[in-house]
Amino acid sequence: DIESQELKDAQEELQSMNLAYQKQVLELSKNYASEDREVQKLQEDQEKDQESMDPYTKAKKTCDKKLNAEGANAALENIIRIQKDRLEDQEEVKKLWKDVEKLLKK
Repeated sequence: DIESQELKDAQEELQSMNLAYQKQVLELSKNYASEDREVQKLQEDQEKDQESMDPYTKAKKTCDKKLNAEGANAALENIIRIQKDRLEDQEEVKKLWKDVEKLLKK
């Protein structure tokens, strides 16, 4: 009878340990899901920041942040330079396309 009681106690302890283990697994799953959501949010924020940080936007933000005239003028000069660079790049692309079209016609 003592052996059956010991077996019963051992089975109850095993069930208790299994339950504790399952609770721990659930808790870890919740923590992982929460951390995963946080990581995804940070990645999304980083992507938005990268999208908004092209040279033109950076220069404009700098201009917006500058309170003194010298800083604002420098930022505006950067904006103008960047716009000119963009126009030059567009012209270069047009020239390249004309060359491609000429080659295709041959």
